[in-house]
Amino acid sequence: MTRAALRRLRRTAAVGAATLAALVATSGFGNAAAAGPSAKDVTAAGVWPCGSYFCTHTVADTPVHDEIDPAPSPPKYVVPKGQVITVRCYSTERPGIVWYWGGIGDDTTFGYVDGNRMDTGQDPNPQVPLCMG
Repeated sequence: MTRAALRRLRRTAAVGAATLAALVATSGFGNAAAAGPSAKDVTAAGVWPCGSYFCTHTVADTPVHDEIDPAPSPPKYVVPKGQVITVRCYSTERPGIVWYWGGIGDDTTFGYVDGNRMDTGQDPNPQVPLCMG
């Protein structure tokens, strides 16, 4: 192989590596909502703005319930520990526990989530508004 051919091969490999890095950065493995906040985005505990709502990580397997008092019914689904979860607002309807309205996906899949199972800091988190209605 000639020196010119080796140079072309090195340039092609470098372009391929840069392209792969860009693909990973824009995939689900590299976007901000999936990976978490950058240091400058975090303003309280592990909560950061994401779209119209806020995101945080779960610190334990986290059930999402249709009602604030989950005892009578099984959860809609469970968000695994370490997963990014979206929260819209909070409720203090049940004394002793701050419940957040949130989940994975959009509003149609949201439910009530125990604040003790998320990295929201001292509940209620000051960034997240009170649920109205």
